[in-house]
Amino acid sequence: MLLRRRATESCPQPSSNVSLKRKGLADLCGEPRQLESAITRSATTKSAFSAFKRTKCISSDDTSKKVVADSPRAKWRLLDTETKMQMQRVPVIEFGRFEIETWYPSPYPTHMYPDNKLFVCENCLGYTSTKRLLEHHRSDDCPLAKQRPPGRTVYEEALPDAPSPSSSSLILVEVDGMASSTYCQNLCLLAKLFMDQKTLYFDVSVFWFYLLCIYDKRSGNVHPVGYFSKEKANPDQYNLSCIVVFPPYQRRGYGSLLISLSYELTKREHTVGTPEKPLSVLGRAAYMEYWRFVLLTELCKMGGSSSTTTTSSTTVSIQKLSAATAITPDDIVATLRECPGVVVSDKSTRGSPTTVRSTTLKR
Repeated sequence: MLLRRRATESCPQPSSNVSLKRKGLADLCGEPRQLESAITRSATTKSAFSAFKRTKCISSDDTSKKVVADSPRAKWRLLDTETKMQMQRVPVIEFGRFEIETWYPSPYPTHMYPDNKLFVCENCLGYTSTKRLLEHHRSDDCPLAKQRPPGRTVYEEALPDAPSPSSSSLILVEVDGMASSTYCQNLCLLAKLFMDQKTLYFDVSVFWFYLLCIYDKRSGNVHPVGYFSKEKANPDQYNLSCIVVFPPYQRRGYGSLLISLSYELTKREHTVGTPEKPLSVLGRAAYMEYWRFVLLTELCKMGGSSSTTTTSSTTVSIQKLSAATAITPDDIVATLRECPGVVVSDKSTRGSPTTVRSTTLKR
C-alpha cells in the first residue's frame, strides 16, 4: 500500500554529499573531491577527443595514400623498401665459371640458398638453389641460352687479350628496363651483392641499362662483366645512375671503359652529363682519374704540341672544354683545381668568362 504524503509536509532535502556525488565532485566514500580533479578530467577528455580527431585525419590520409599506392611504380617502391629491411647476405654465388664471395646483402629469397650458396645463370641472370637445377635450366629452360642480352648492341670491339680477333669481343648492350623488366631486376639483385648504396631493385622501368659483356663468338656464350644504368627522364643532366664491375673482372680497366662509354652516349645526344651524386669514395676516385686524363689530353690538343718558349701558357674556355668532352663545367673546375700547373679563373675574379690557364701545357 502506497502512502500519499500530505501537501503540507516538506520533502527531505538530500545531504550535501549526495549532491556532490550527483555532480561527480565526491568519491564513493563521501569525501568531497577537489575542484581541480574535475578540471583535470575535462582536460583529459578534450585531449582524448583531439587524439581521436588526429587519428581520424591520419586514417583518411592513409586512405588517400593507399589510392595513390595502387600505381605500379608505387608498388615497386614499397617492395624495394620492404625487402631492404629483410634482406640478408648470400655468402657465395656461382656465376659462370667463377665462385664469388659476396660483399653486401641482397634481397634474394632465403630459401634459394639453403646451403649458403646461390647459383646464377650467366645468360638470363636467373637464380636457383642447386647446381643440378642450374644445369637443367641452361640446357632446357633458359630463354637466352647462347644469345646476347635482350636489347640492341651499341658498341663492340675486339677483345685485346683474345687468342684471335674473331674468337671473342667486348659488346655493350642497351637494355630497356620496361621492356625487359625481369632481366633488369635480376641484374639489380646481382649488383647489390657488390654495392652498399644501391636502393632500387624492382622499380626498373624508368632506367636504361648498359651491360658490358664478353661475347664468345665460337660458343655463342655471353659473360657479363659489369654495367651502368641511366634514368630515361633526366632533368639534372645525369648520364649515369649506378655502375658496377663484377669482382672477377675488376682491375682490368673495365670501370674506366664504362665511364668513357657513358660520356660517348652523352656526346651523341649533343649535351653534357655528370654522374648522379653523391659518389662513393671508389666512384669519385674512378671519375677523377677519368676526368683528369680526358681534360689534360684535350688541353694538349687545344694548346698544340710545339713550343718556342718555356714561359708560354695555354688559355682555354671552360665552356669550350665542356663542349668537347661532354663533361659539365662544375666537374671540369673541380678536377682542374687539383691538377698542378693549371690555374682556373672565374667570373668573380676576372670579370670575364671562366677560363683555364696552364703553364705546364705550353702552346
